[in-house]
Amino acid sequence: MKVPHPGTPSRRPRPPRLPLPSLHAAERVRGAGILEESTGDGCGVVLWESFRNVTDWAATPRARRTGDLFGPGAAERRTALLGSISRTDGCLRRALETVRDLLADPAGAEPRAVAYACTTVAAWAAAHGRPATRFYFAAAGAACVPEDARQAYDAGCVARDLARWDAAEQWLEYALAAAKRRRDRVTQAMAVIGVGNAFYRQGFYHRAREAQTAGLTLARKYRLKEMQARAHHDLFITSAELHEAERAEEHARLALQAYGAAHRNVPALAHDVARFWLELGHASRALTVVTALLPHMKRPIHRLYALSSLAWAAGGCGRQEAFESAWNEVWAAAALPGAGAAAASALLQLAYGAAALGEVARAEAAATAALRIAAERGEQEEVATATAFLDSLSAGSPSLVSACAADIAEGSNDSLAEEFVQTLAVG
Repeated sequence: MKVPHPGTPSRRPRPPRLPLPSLHAAERVRGAGILEESTGDGCGVVLWESFRNVTDWAATPRARRTGDLFGPGAAERRTALLGSISRTDGCLRRALETVRDLLADPAGAEPRAVAYACTTVAAWAAAHGRPATRFYFAAAGAACVPEDARQAYDAGCVARDLARWDAAEQWLEYALAAAKRRRDRVTQAMAVIGVGNAFYRQGFYHRAREAQTAGLTLARKYRLKEMQARAHHDLFITSAELHEAERAEEHARLALQAYGAAHRNVPALAHDVARFWLELGHASRALTVVTALLPHMKRPIHRLYALSSLAWAAGGCGRQEAFESAWNEVWAAAALPGAGAAAASALLQLAYGAAALGEVARAEAAATAALRIAAERGEQEEVATATAFLDSLSAGSPSLVSACAADIAEGSNDSLAEEFVQTLAVG
């Protein structure tokens, strides 16, 4: 991915070329992922055909969107297929009926209405655990309104979340070019920061920081406070990964200031910073922040993350009572079906807290459970972490602290912890 320089002289760019609505170059059957995710239910075929209808229509020049584009009887056949969609999925059915109407009158279909229908299907797919379907319809919606950079940005983010890096690159770069062409500075900054996030997820931390810094510069130039906050937040995470503790804390402080007390992202930032301090071995500072954070974590999976961090911090501070309370809640929450990807990580943090208290048997039990869950889910990083921790327990020397812990002395930045506590109290 190319990282744009915000100081480049302004000139009217050429219209960017719309990417193909596919997840990878070797995709032989367009939209095949929709069918793969729909085994065992009746809506896979109608979803797949609707996706192909929309992308064919969007790729056809307006002058050629005539009544015979899809052949005679196409709308009637689609009406029959729509019977496979449950009446309880009203939003999905209405969105697919919009595509059905497109088959009947290709010339009269309104691009934004079709794009909205695709966005509705993408949202339905996200809620029903169908990530590939979500991408295909996000991309189809973007194809309907190629001038809308935000639609393309959404498609790029979905591809990035699926670790389809080539598709993510193409859609984010398209979003960037489209936003620049229309002087949509917010989406332009979002796309640059999104490129940085994609680099980060691939482990290219220096390239990530370059893109995130470019996004920050752009956000400052156009006084986009929200984008400044996001860029500082991402730069905090990247700096932490690069073991640049002081720089990371400065970005965290600036992100907090830019977000402001009532912003929805403040709890996430607070938890990121608390985890960072835990990994540095600064349990007291982390405990202060996580305790203030916990009332803000309403969703079960978010509360699980916060409780497990609280258990680790309480163990590190020798706070037995707080640890016991968190220990019981985390075990219960991690056993729920919705715990998903959070379960192994949460139990590992329980293990760290138990080990810090010298309770080796409990640490081993939690880490063993984490290893089992991670192995079942194919979470290789968590498998490696849990295995290494169990090995260190057997050797009698569990390693819980990052190598960069010496970069900040305990107590040197309690003012930042206090800023978080005060902000969370207001928010």
